[in-house]
Amino acid sequence: WGDKITDIRKVHEESNAQPEPEFAPEISAKSLGLETVEAQLQYVRDNAMELKQKMEDCGAVVFRDFELMKTQDGFQDFYNALGMKVCLDPLHSVSARHGTE
Repeated sequence: WGDKITDIRKVHEESNAQPEPEFAPEISAKSLGLETVEAQLQYVRDNAMELKQKMEDCGAVVFRDFELMKTQDGFQDFYNALGMKVCLDPLHSVSARHGTE
């Protein structure tokens, strides 16, 4: 699972010495002046790399006041604009199944 850790206490101390990232920064379409779905989509396209990096560094990003993601098509446009890779729901194979006929 990776390199052998010979001194876990040292690794722990080094980890604790790092500044903690902000958890779940908020991005508001209203405060950015993004009044239309098209403007919101363009913002996501233009900032995709930065947004994905924030997701990785902070664990999540909260999008406020975005109309874009309130519909299925809009969410898919948002997801595609970020350049995210589609993945299968890990629980898809354990969903409810028909019992007997």
